[in-house]
Parts: sequence; structure tokens; C-alpha cells
Amino acid sequence: MIAFIKGRIRLVKDDFMVVEAYGVGYKIFVPIPLIEKCHELSGRVALHLHHHQTERSNELYGFKSYADLEMFEMMLHVSGVGPKAALTLLSSFEGKELKRLIVYQDEATIATAKGIGARAAAKICRELAEKIEGQDEYEGMRPIASTPSRQVLEALVGLGYNQIEAQAALRMVPRNITEPKERVKEALKNLGR
Repeated sequence: MIAFIKGRIRLVKDDFMVVEAYGVGYKIFVPIPLIEKCHELSGRVALHLHHHQTERSNELYGFKSYADLEMFEMMLHVSGVGPKAALTLLSSFEGKELKRLIVYQDEATIATAKGIGARAAAKICRELAEKIEGQDEYEGMRPIASTPSRQVLEALVGLGYNQIEAQAALRMVPRNITEPKERVKEALKNLGR
């Protein structure tokens, strides 16, 4: 099993990159923020890997930090969450932020990740909160009064939209728009207002 790779980036696509190591190219699915930062990596990358093998597929998933890899593998233990959904979550949130959201049961913020609905977010929180609380690094985590995504969601609900409509509109807001006020404006455009 391959656990780590260090090599030259040969190709970058929407959700994967091809990394050459010792003359062999490996297709590795990676979080979107890593794809966006490829130009900063000067053509070289080092990744912690998860080798996902089923009857129908044989895929590699790569992460810059071992903590993100652990979070990815932990999510695979939630029934109904496959590697693509886990990768989507780690494309939307850093591993540490995602852990905090799970521990404090912030299902609404988790559900804003593209392709992750309210039901999946609730299941992830329910099945992983206790496992994360048992880890040493959990000690330093404090509740977040209100995350920016949560604030935007609450603003939309306050304007009369139900949570499902608001979450769907937020998923369509481009990731480069980070200011809560601007996110609300973009979400309202998606909602037709």
C-alpha cells in the first residue's frame, strides 16, 4: 500500500493531479484548495496518501497534512459517506475546522458543502463527535460562537427562506467570496431575489 509520495506535478485537473515519482505517474484525487495552490508549489508536491480499493475502482487520495488524511479516513467509517463525499468536505473545510464543526454539532455549516445535505451532515456529526472528543488534540478546541457560514445561513433563514433552500443557495456561491455580506448577496441572487 502506498502511504506517502513526493514528486513532480505533471498534470492538474479539476479534482486530481498526476504526480511523477521515479518515472511513474500517479493519479491522485486531492482537495480543491490544493488544486488552486498548485502554482505556489513550484512543480513539486509531497502528499500523505489513502489507497482506496473496491471491486470497481482503485484510487489514491492525497493530503498535505497527516491530520487531514486522518479526518478523511475517519469520515469513511460513516455509513453512506464515500471517498468523494469525504474529499468534498475537506475541500470545503480544513481538517481542524471540520473536527470543530463535528464536535459542536454544527450540522448547518457542514451541510453548506457542495453535495452534502442536511441528512448526511447530521449523520457525520452523530457518528464522529464521540470519536473526535476522545482525541488528545480536542482539548484545545473551544466552541465557535458563530462561523461565517453559519451567520450567512442564519441571515437567509431570517429573510424567510427555509434551511434547505438557504443551504442549496449557499452551495452555489463561489468559494472565493468569503465576506459574509457578499455571500448573502450572492445567495440571494441564486434564490432569485
